[in-house]
Amino acid sequence: MRIEKLKAEHNVKVEWVHFPLHPDTPAEGRSLADLFAGRNVDRKAMHAQMKARMDAEGLPYGERTMTYNSRLSQELGKWA
Repeated sequence: MRIEKLKAEHNVKVEWVHFPLHPDTPAEGRSLADLFAGRNVDRKAMHAQMKARMDAEGLPYGERTMTYNSRLSQELGKWA
């Protein structure tokens, strides 16, 4: 994994920090088409680029059409 390689080769410390990426996303979720509407984003190209990166690392990556508010998950993870 890239992070492990970076830590080993350059002796860096990695600190994972949670933050609300899209805090206004409702609990029922929001379509990615709606999220990126009017932003001149090529979602197919963005997906292809991310899929290639994940494939290179041997990680699964599927296409999704929705995003969800992860605040409660992040809060649970913080206190776990």
